[in-house]
Amino acid sequence: MDRASVPREINSTNAPNINFPTHFMTLTLLLTRAIPLGFVLVGKHVQLACLCLVSFPLLGAATAMGYMIFTLYFSWSAIYVISTCLTLSGSVGMILAETFEEKDLYLAGLPSLGINKKMSVIQLLARLTIVTVFLGIQTQYSRGMNNHLFNEQLVFCLEVLVVTPTVVAVIVGYKTKLAALVCGLWLLAASLISFPFFLHLDRITSSVFWVEATFFSEALAAVGGLLYLIILGAGTYSVDHMKKNF
Repeated sequence: MDRASVPREINSTNAPNINFPTHFMTLTLLLTRAIPLGFVLVGKHVQLACLCLVSFPLLGAATAMGYMIFTLYFSWSAIYVISTCLTLSGSVGMILAETFEEKDLYLAGLPSLGINKKMSVIQLLARLTIVTVFLGIQTQYSRGMNNHLFNEQLVFCLEVLVVTPTVVAVIVGYKTKLAALVCGLWLLAASLISFPFFLHLDRITSSVFWVEATFFSEALAAVGGLLYLIILGAGTYSVDHMKKNF
């Protein structure tokens, strides 16, 4: 091969700054999340901020779902992305539901009905999406618990006898507050046991540290949504509400 035809190595002085677009996109994504999050924390324009925050995970879930449909390829990685995005959307949805205050409806001196359809619909959607965390990262927690001196059969039995019934209870809205409490405690315990990234701060530059931190933060987001579910309840479209009317 002719030596002249071989491209010369690009000198660092005249090399284009290829990191600039990456840094710019990272900063943009950070600001588009940090600014709405700040509004939520201070309690200003919460509804608009929640809509901004929920748009990103919903877009991610739609993208992953579209990939699976377009390629006709079932992937657990795509299922994990979808479940995580839906869980984050559900947690933000519970915050959004809190902003819709009950509007008392008075008609000719009749008692207040106290039904807010928007709040009820959001609570239903949030309740259904939060528990999708058990479709994705829950499998990672099970592996982590098995790797930390826990018997595999014991973990499986707990998932079948405890976790699965409580997840179903949250979905249908039966004993919702108790079921959400059990699910939240299970997620918190499983994440602390499986991914204790905070005990390995000396490995902060390693990829394993950030993977564990990501799994832990996703579980923490789901726990926060379940806490809101404990406070607000299942809403109108639930077994608990129907039992009150009978």
